[in-house]
Amino acid sequence: MEKRLNWLNNRERTHKAPSRRTVFEQHEKTTLQPLPAYSFDYLEIKKAKVHIDYHVSFEKHNYSVPHKYTRQTVLIRASERLVEIYHQDQRIACHVRCDKRGYSTEQEHMPANHRWYLDWTPQRFTRWAQQIGPNTESLIAAVLESRRHPEQSYRTCLGILKLADPAVLEAACALALDHEVYSYRAVKRLIETKKDMLEANSQPETVAHEHIRGQEYYT
Repeated sequence: MEKRLNWLNNRERTHKAPSRRTVFEQHEKTTLQPLPAYSFDYLEIKKAKVHIDYHVSFEKHNYSVPHKYTRQTVLIRASERLVEIYHQDQRIACHVRCDKRGYSTEQEHMPANHRWYLDWTPQRFTRWAQQIGPNTESLIAAVLESRRHPEQSYRTCLGILKLADPAVLEAACALALDHEVYSYRAVKRLIETKKDMLEANSQPETVAHEHIRGQEYYT
């Protein structure tokens, strides 16, 4: 193959035109630019909103940004190796890319004694869950304990606590605890697929008593 290429490049073309190698040496070689110092790096770019837990989601993984950017819209630039996050053309975070489910959290991105941190705490979620019922409280406690940093579970807690009416949610959390599933998706799926059963379990039991009149008495 190499011999054939050399022959093609060196032979004179029709009408005594110079060979391809001669044209290259005399005209094209001097115009060549040096190769880039780095190989081409394909970028994936998308906009995202920073969640309440000061992370943005990209390809099922969550990357932290400084907590002051919570609820802000940012630009994600992801290469094969890195995930860079920009706010108003300024890079605010950079992480090694990870294609597995989970979290990449920088310690310096976490809030200290800021208003956001005071507004959202594990205790606040626990009190909210207590108002719904003991099963919801137990499930939220399990979610909070499932993360290295409690802040990483705030979005899951919020999602679960807003899924349904208190009675239905309490019944769903009881079922989730029985199955040992503690994610937002799992509880949501239970509510969607076992809606009739959960609604039946959430209804208060009717107590039979000789002095209690049913609705038929008044019709």
